[in-house]
Amino acid sequence: MAKAVRTSRPTPPRGPVAPPRAEKGGNYFREVYLELRKVAWPTWDELRRMTGIVILTVLIFAALIGLADLILSIIVKQLYSPGGTTTLQNFQKH
Repeated sequence: MAKAVRTSRPTPPRGPVAPPRAEKGGNYFREVYLELRKVAWPTWDELRRMTGIVILTVLIFAALIGLADLILSIIVKQLYSPGGTTTLQNFQKH
């Protein structure tokens, strides 16, 4: 069987690629403006719906964290309360 013959040498690995250079005399803010014109902005209805979802999610997580905090504070106060007072009595004192 014949061996395959390689005609060219493998290329050595390239180093890190430098970031593109800004063109001299280019206006940064003009380029930013032109890029922002390419963005697909949401419609007002989409924006309202997504904002409502974010607000609802924040409220749900706030309630969950508040509930966890309340439960853990009851447990900790029960552990450190002198004389074995009940949880309800302990909260009414403070």
